[in-house]
Amino acid sequence: MITARASRQAGAEHEHRLIYEGLCESLTLAKKLGVPPEKMFELIEASMIRSGVAEYKKPFILTQIILPTSRSSSCTKTCT
Repeated sequence: MITARASRQAGAEHEHRLIYEGLCESLTLAKKLGVPPEKMFELIEASMIRSGVAEYKKPFILTQIILPTSRSSSCTKTCT
């Protein structure tokens, strides 16, 4: 039986994963269009899509340090 706490935790993990995947996709598209990642993060930080996930991942993405924190490696491959 799934408890309410476990359900909320699973929901939060899923939400963070979706935010991270969206961040990776937006950075990939920006890179293909010639927009530097620094400029993309400026836009993200000044808009409604700003999130703690983006703020946390920013230094790692900008320096291209790969952190094995996700069960899925697809995001890591996309962002680099």
